[in-house]
Amino acid sequence: MDWIIFLSDLIRFAIITGAISYIIKYYFDKKFEEFKNRMEQEKIRFSKLHEKRGEVICKLYGLLDDLDKTMGILTSPAEFTGDLPRKEKIQNAAESGDRFVEYYSKNAIYFREDIEILLNELKSNFRKSFIIYNLSPHHGEKEWDEKIKAWEIIIDKIPPLKKKLKDEFRRILGVHTKIRLKK
Repeated sequence: MDWIIFLSDLIRFAIITGAISYIIKYYFDKKFEEFKNRMEQEKIRFSKLHEKRGEVICKLYGLLDDLDKTMGILTSPAEFTGDLPRKEKIQNAAESGDRFVEYYSKNAIYFREDIEILLNELKSNFRKSFIIYNLSPHHGEKEWDEKIKAWEIIIDKIPPLKKKLKDEFRRILGVHTKIRLKK
């Protein structure tokens, strides 16, 4: 009789343990699947955000490069036959600046605060150079001095800021910049 009770208790224990194991496994499997699904959704969301951010960076950097070129042409003290007239250079630089500022303003949300500060510094230097150039008299030594001031901002202040921004953009995009050359 003791064997029957022992076997009966053992069978009950096995059934209860099995049922508890099944419930626990089912619960954790379900939670794990939910977690995996959430992680997959986050991965997709992050991937789309990174892709959009990459597009914004590429376009913004292109607009910055255009602005740098048009401002370089505008403020350059060297003038050659066949150059655009002053008024047209001013118009090109103004339009280029407007495109850069408008695109940047609409997409600033994609950038960290330190990158915004860098972009604002670039914008400020371009604007300062543009204003100095436009307010310079159109003749004489004073004109030359003002043109040089505007040009110096473009050649001295813009390149290091632009390089810093390019390096940050490359880091964000995952582009490695160091290449080891064999000697």
